[in-house]
This record gives sequence, structure tokens and C-alpha cells, in this order.
Amino acid sequence: MASRPINICRWGPQPAKIFKMPPDHTSSQNNWALRGVIARSVGIVAAAPGFVIGMYGLGDPASPWLPTALGLLVTGLLAQGYGLYCSIKRQLNS
Repeated sequence: MASRPINICRWGPQPAKIFKMPPDHTSSQNNWALRGVIARSVGIVAAAPGFVIGMYGLGDPASPWLPTALGLLVTGLLAQGYGLYCSIKRQLNS
């Protein structure tokens, strides 16, 4: 009586596992509050070091710290502006 060999090797082809994503109850149109919170947080995180590095860069204007600080400040202000846009859009949609 011949028996089937047992495959103990796990490196061979495996059957594909299918994972179903949970249903998304928040569509992208209704997610303005979360977008606004993230944008405001990024704005604060970018602008605060921009001010600190800018003060450090003013002591030595030839250093690369001043353009870096300006880039952080601009990024922070743009993120805050997008957060304001998201807040207005959320108010208009509700």
C-alpha cells in the first residue's frame, strides 16, 4: 500500500490567502475633519522648528540654516492654509 508523501517543506508554492478589507464608512468627501487635523498638525510641526532654526540662522547669514528655516516656514504656512480650507469645506458640507 503506497501512501502519499507528506510535504513538510514550506518554501514551495503556497495557496494565496485572500484578505477582505473592512467596509469603508468614511468616504473621501466626508473626511474633511481628519484632513484638517492632520494638516494643522503638520503645519505646527513644520513651523515651530522653522522659527527656531531661523533664529539660529540669523546669527550666521551665510550658513544653510536660513534657507532651511524659510522652507520649513513656508511648508508650515501652506499646511495651515490647507487645514483652514478643510475646515471651511467641512462647515459648508454639513
